[in-house]
Amino acid sequence: MAGKCTAGAVWYTEAYFHATLKQHPISLVALPDAQNRVAIYTAGVLKDAAHRQAGEDFLAFLQSVQGQAVYAKYGFLPAQ
Repeated sequence: MAGKCTAGAVWYTEAYFHATLKQHPISLVALPDAQNRVAIYTAGVLKDAAHRQAGEDFLAFLQSVQGQAVYAKYGFLPAQ
């Protein structure tokens, strides 16, 4: 975006955000499945969390139909 390089490897969600939501002049190039990697994200609530209920509510949202729809919209796999 600053014109300092011609290419860079980033997570799809970062490229999507800048290209689509922020209208930055970048292009996305998808990697073939055989060369792509799957990352596993973990979420939890700390046992001494200052806002424990908010954390538990967020985890419930992530696992809900609505939360999973958000994940799917941006190419993430379903929660397990």
